[in-house]
Amino acid sequence: MVLALREYAEDWQERLLDAPNHAGNWGLVQLVSLSDDDQHVTYELTLSDGRVLRTRVSHPVDRTTYGPSIWSHILRDQLDVTNAVFWAVARLNRYWTEGS
Repeated sequence: MVLALREYAEDWQERLLDAPNHAGNWGLVQLVSLSDDDQHVTYELTLSDGRVLRTRVSHPVDRTTYGPSIWSHILRDQLDVTNAVFWAVARLNRYWTEGS
């Protein structure tokens, strides 16, 4: 997912910044562009209703994977998306847009 965000940031800077459905993603692009993969990076997405979704890319201290409860929390409370929608978008390798 980090690679997809980096690719999106490049695409945004090259051609998407003036597109109406991408213009509000400046903050996300700045966070992705100014961080490296070793940091705990917080990504934000401002929705049209004013809500700001936030999530962090990080790893457990012992480098294990996240358990089901933390994964559910991330999807529900940080990304505001269902498990099914998250994986459908990830499998398609497409960017999520509000309302899709």
